[in-house]
Amino acid sequence: MLELVRELAKADRKFFGGWILAGAEIKIKGPAEKFTLKTLLEKKRLTILEVTGLDAKANVAKSIKVTLLLPEKEAGRKILAGVPEGTLLAGHVFTAGDIADYAEKSGDDNIIHKCENPIVPGLFLVCALQHDMNLTSLNWEIRFLATLHAGEKVSFYEKDGLIAAWSGSVPVFTIKSK
Repeated sequence: MLELVRELAKADRKFFGGWILAGAEIKIKGPAEKFTLKTLLEKKRLTILEVTGLDAKANVAKSIKVTLLLPEKEAGRKILAGVPEGTLLAGHVFTAGDIADYAEKSGDDNIIHKCENPIVPGLFLVCALQHDMNLTSLNWEIRFLATLHAGEKVSFYEKDGLIAAWSGSVPVFTIKSK
């Protein structure tokens, strides 16, 4: 998945100056040799980018489509009553150093990952989950609900085929397998 993120990071830098990830669709079937990056939609505060990776026979082997938003102000967090449900898959606390290492490896230069209290890149969360689950193929639709900052614990739960990431009582994202 990291190679898809690296290709995505080649997009016009104007999309990485405070933009946040609202959603993603990620498909991985096998290794890819050639990548293409397309801007599917570009508006003042909403952009959709897609990276497609082709295998040696020119079949789609990997793809990622992301929806980016440029918020007018810092988004608040919606606190939900109750606790996450399901089977605990994994948990992580990402440090500012972890975020800096990921940003260097992925090419993600977004300023929100480099400030005093950096936001954990959404695709870094997803890469960590893919690694924890030891998945070499997947077809996920991800909806990002809140930001996660360095030092905050995130826990991944699975229930009825839906994966949810929570930080305390704050839902961070959901993943639906397609």
